[in-house]
Amino acid sequence: MGSALPVHQIISLVSMTSPRSFRPHRVSASPAFVEFDMSESGYGCLFLPSLATVKGVTADSVSTGGVGGDCRGFPPPAGLSYSCWFQISRFSSACDSHPARLLSVVRHMSRTEHQYICLSISFSAYDGCLVISTEEEAFTYLDMMEPEMCSLTSLPTSLRFQCSSMLAPAQWHHLAVVMAKDVKKSCLVSAYFNGKAVGKGKMRYIQPFPGPYVSMDPTAVIDVCGMIGTPSLWKEHAALVWRVGPSYMFEEAVSPEAVRTIYTQGTSYLGNFLALRNTGCDADAEPLSVKLVPEERISFGINPAISTLTTVAQIREDYNEVDCRLIAKEMGIASRDNSTPVFLARNISQHLSGTARTIGAALVGHFGVRTFTPSSAANGLLYIGGPVVVLSLVALAPDDASLYTAVKVLVSVVETNPAMQQEMTRINGYELLAFLLKMKCSLVSHRIFQLVLHLSSSAEMTSEPSCLHNPTAFQALLCDLEVWQNTSDNLDLLVLNHFAEIFKSSR
Repeated sequence: MGSALPVHQIISLVSMTSPRSFRPHRVSASPAFVEFDMSESGYGCLFLPSLATVKGVTADSVSTGGVGGDCRGFPPPAGLSYSCWFQISRFSSACDSHPARLLSVVRHMSRTEHQYICLSISFSAYDGCLVISTEEEAFTYLDMMEPEMCSLTSLPTSLRFQCSSMLAPAQWHHLAVVMAKDVKKSCLVSAYFNGKAVGKGKMRYIQPFPGPYVSMDPTAVIDVCGMIGTPSLWKEHAALVWRVGPSYMFEEAVSPEAVRTIYTQGTSYLGNFLALRNTGCDADAEPLSVKLVPEERISFGINPAISTLTTVAQIREDYNEVDCRLIAKEMGIASRDNSTPVFLARNISQHLSGTARTIGAALVGHFGVRTFTPSSAANGLLYIGGPVVVLSLVALAPDDASLYTAVKVLVSVVETNPAMQQEMTRINGYELLAFLLKMKCSLVSHRIFQLVLHLSSSAEMTSEPSCLHNPTAFQALLCDLEVWQNTSDNLDLLVLNHFAEIFKSSR
């Protein structure tokens, strides 16, 4: 049998695996992200080519971008929803006017001069308000931008929601904007911050054609592109530093319950919300059988963890000429360039059924942009034996301090890594832990009992004291009174008192 690790080394493991926030780990852990530092070059964005393509009735022969068959229309007839995780590390100073641009949608009709912004979602630099706008503006330099003169209407083209008090620096937040198409040209907009509604309002919906146009030539094509961040055309140095993580657009107005579900899936969720795992009290429950959104209504899903380094020449070869040219133009390079690296976050929804989708998001920027994909210590342990490694620390613990820190490591990795929790269940790890605690009953203290309570009875996203977040651990550890009856602190009485509290709270 091997020798025990020194306590200070196990404490280092505790430091590496413990959550860094009092908020639930699922919504506070860093996802893969792209960072934009506006103090360096004043711009940087993720560019999504061919978000949608609208063809005239006789424009079938015109080449289009995206992945898939028939063209995806825009704007969606039933409304749309946008969801993203973001973090503002440093806010703009008082003299800056640089907003955090979470999404800008730009359209261009062939054989016309200008591109037009038709939807923008941003946080104002002045007061931290969430600003949602469907005003048609020419996509040009900031000092030349003017709204297009449109027909008079009583409906506003922008809404502002006060969110500054909730925008905590250096914390990950979730934003969802839902636009439900109403009668005629209006829509009902709902904004959600960290799963909770912050406001509603009625405004004009995105108009069918860009800018001042009310119809299109039968041979024309409208290209719709998206940007997350600040494009080079809006270059403006500022103190702002912010990060964007997983982002999605759905072509329907999702319900408040769906927004809450998206939020509770957390920052590390990777998928299209088509087969969600239960995040409630019953950890052994089957995956939710109802899809959150029909797959054909998912426009894009961007997660920087699913990305590749490529070139525009390779994009032409792998995808198409149109997207190659759009990305090259945005980056300011030749469309046949085969040396400049292009960071492409793939659209994780591109394989789903439905009409054509964007290929993903290309990172545009020279300085002040960076990407990061985290790899936690708990995830690293999976590659060298998983929970067996941590259980071996429990088995080798020679004193109560070593035993406590070993159990603390186990609690941290199970709490922060769903794969580790599944592996613990698969190998009967909780039964093994119960056996080891019986063997070391003289070292089991009250604080170890508290760790076991946390492991078995706590629920990250709920506040109910009787909610069994991990019933397998509860049955193996707390319901086996032999684990506690020979301990020095009479912990068996505490276990029975805990059972009594559960019975009282469940009445």
